[in-house]
Amino acid sequence: MPSRPELARRQAKVRRLAAAAEENDIGEIPKVKEPDRRRACEADPVLWLRTYHPEHFFREFSASQKDFVDLAWNATLRRAYQNVNAYRSFGKTTMLSGIMERALLMGVNRFGIYVSAVDSMSADAAAFFAANLQQDVLNEDGIWEPLSPLAQDYPEVCYPIAKRAGVAQKPLEYHGRRCQIEMKPDRLRFPTIPGSPSNANLLLFTSIWSGNIRGKRHQIPTEGTFRPDIVMIDDVQSDGSSKSDVQVTAIMNTIKKSIEGLAGYDRTTGRKDALTILSALTQNQPDDVAVRLADRPEYATKVYRFLTRTPADFAPWRAYRDFWSETWNRYQRKEVVLPKLREYYNEHRTEIEHGVEVDNPENFEEGQVNAIHYALDFWCKSEVAFWCELQNDAKRAAEESGGFLTPVQVQRKTRKSFSRIDEEKPLRRYQVPLNTELLTAFVDCGEHYLNYQVTAFGKNYEFAHVVDFGVFPEQNYPVTTKKSFRVDIQDLYTRGDKFDKLGAAVEDCLWQIFEQCYLDADGKPYNVHQFTDYVQHAVMPGMSRSAFRRLAVCGVDCSDGEMEGAIWKAIDAFHRRENGKYFGRAIPCYGDEAQSRLMRYYDLKIGEWRRDRGAGISCDWIENPKRSVALRNTFPNCYASLLYDANTAKSRREQAWMIPVDRTGAESLFAWSESDYLRMFAEHQCAEEWVEGWKSNMRYKRWRMKKPRVSDNEFLDTDAGCWALASYAGLDFSMNISQTRRLRVKWSKPNG
Repeated sequence: MPSRPELARRQAKVRRLAAAAEENDIGEIPKVKEPDRRRACEADPVLWLRTYHPEHFFREFSASQKDFVDLAWNATLRRAYQNVNAYRSFGKTTMLSGIMERALLMGVNRFGIYVSAVDSMSADAAAFFAANLQQDVLNEDGIWEPLSPLAQDYPEVCYPIAKRAGVAQKPLEYHGRRCQIEMKPDRLRFPTIPGSPSNANLLLFTSIWSGNIRGKRHQIPTEGTFRPDIVMIDDVQSDGSSKSDVQVTAIMNTIKKSIEGLAGYDRTTGRKDALTILSALTQNQPDDVAVRLADRPEYATKVYRFLTRTPADFAPWRAYRDFWSETWNRYQRKEVVLPKLREYYNEHRTEIEHGVEVDNPENFEEGQVNAIHYALDFWCKSEVAFWCELQNDAKRAAEESGGFLTPVQVQRKTRKSFSRIDEEKPLRRYQVPLNTELLTAFVDCGEHYLNYQVTAFGKNYEFAHVVDFGVFPEQNYPVTTKKSFRVDIQDLYTRGDKFDKLGAAVEDCLWQIFEQCYLDADGKPYNVHQFTDYVQHAVMPGMSRSAFRRLAVCGVDCSDGEMEGAIWKAIDAFHRRENGKYFGRAIPCYGDEAQSRLMRYYDLKIGEWRRDRGAGISCDWIENPKRSVALRNTFPNCYASLLYDANTAKSRREQAWMIPVDRTGAESLFAWSESDYLRMFAEHQCAEEWVEGWKSNMRYKRWRMKKPRVSDNEFLDTDAGCWALASYAGLDFSMNISQTRRLRVKWSKPNG
């Protein structure tokens, strides 16, 4: 029998436990203060957000915001995917967070996951949700007097959280059952209140890189095990990751393999449960996560732009930008600059706002006249940011800036073979894609090394694919820059002076290109010497017009005047080699970078020729320019030469590199184990940038080396040369031989 002191201790412990149980029991849940308001709000998602979160949604919703909320809520009810690309300050993250909170409070969803870019952003989102649910706390007397509409209408959630009083370890109970409330940086567990719609619902917070998204389960007492049924993807890419093709691909793989596979299986039917995915993104790059998700029809992407209509003529905007820059540079004080900008805007308001329409007229800041003025100031600060963050048009931003192409993007753009053997296998070196219309090659000349490239094109530039590229002479070591080259033309060839050695190297390089065995998608030999339906214009004296071959022509850069004569001599010798086996297949080329997009308006001199101006870009070159007459007379086997617009060719190839490989007009690269070689090629493609130029009242893109210099640019020049030669061969101006009478022409008479 216990002693009297021991018995007293036991009785005291029982009293303490009874007092603690009484204190931890939350008692009965207060009644809903305004049931009619709750029913009305649960019937209208916009009203729900405005009523229960007035601190976030204090302005009237615009038409596009109402449409956005309706789309998201309908996707939640239908258990569907919904992706939204919306401009900054649209409120997409806050609205989607409200939609997810509403779904969990109403019991539409039981288990949600919030996915952000990094862990710190996930913790911030968890704090945001927690703050929404614990706005009202107990007063000094321990009595709960809710003031916020959310706490008044959802007491089954907010009252137990208020009784918790911020003590995480407090073991609250409801009718003898633990409430199990959790409010942590990585999770939010709603109170366990049997019979309520939000009973023990769970919301997890994680990042896209966490690696722990798969296999999530949640046990709800008396109801069973639940798998995630709603996921919110919130701006999962940063400015840095959106530029990396590797990171973008990794994020997409996580979405496809981990997030889309989160749903469980229905026990009664055995079928996979439907999953709601709400995605809110802003476009940053031409091939980032936002763009790739938009390409998937199951996500039903909706794009909201700040300006629903942009100016047809940006001249008034450019004039304002000049005034904007001049004013800020002169005064540098906000209180002085803003009134002057407002005054200028009001004076030129008609021209600036002509044809412009804005999504939400209420979106502008203090010191600005209206929302269009806000967009204009944003555009003045950065055109790239304007097109990305306000217009969600990353491709237009790339066109305006030219600064988006990255080496990783080029290096990873391989093309599937679609062969009968393995259609998923990427094309390897020397393999020619299906539906190739013709191939062109180009050689960029240097005193010590030659850079060459062979590119395949589909009809009307449906695609472009780099079949081969390399350095001549062939290098025996892994190469990344010129400094790593070991075999030098001047050392390999011994006869003559340095120009004779260069000429011999050019001739051998051309021979190597045309003698190379190319393969089709199945790995079988591909005949690049068969005739095509494209007719040559220039011919030798007394010869009839003939067709281009499949490997139509190889251009050799002669822009360096010191090497010009040696290169012409080498091409002449190449055309005579082995009794003219590849006669007429090489052509001296000159890249004109002075007056981009104006070459089609040059006045032709005697002997020069180009196709009609109406044939698109095919008139951005001139055949047999006047500057080459003397050399043509000296080397008669070089029957033609080409002057092409280098700026136009570089702009076209840059645009093609930025188009996703599965879309029309994209340029791609073969897959190869020599990653150093591929990386060098990719870096060359990104070595230049363009700046805006004007000539004769015409705007053009003038390309120049980046400052500071980031790489060499020889393979950029070879790529541009291949594009120019494809136009020269008639890829965008097809002429069928069977429908064209072969003409006998004289050298003295230009063929019309």
